[in-house]
Amino acid sequence: MPGFFSNTLAVLRREIYRVARQPMYWLLTVILPIVAFAFFAVLLYKEWHATFRSPSWTRTTAPSPAK
Repeated sequence: MPGFFSNTLAVLRREIYRVARQPMYWLLTVILPIVAFAFFAVLLYKEWHATFRSPSWTRTTAPSPAK
C-alpha cells in the first residue's frame, strides 16, 4: 500500500498548492460561506430567539391542576 499513500499525498500537495495560488478558491470555499452564515444568523436572530424562548415552546402538555 505504499503506492496508495504516496499517490494520495502527492494529490494532496497538488491540490493545496492550487488552492493557495488561486484567491477565488479561498473566496468561494471559505470566506463567502462564513459571510453568508453570519448574515443569516444576524438577520434571523430575533425570529429564532422568539421561537425558542416563547412560552408555548417551554409549556408542558400535562393538564393544569384543578382548583
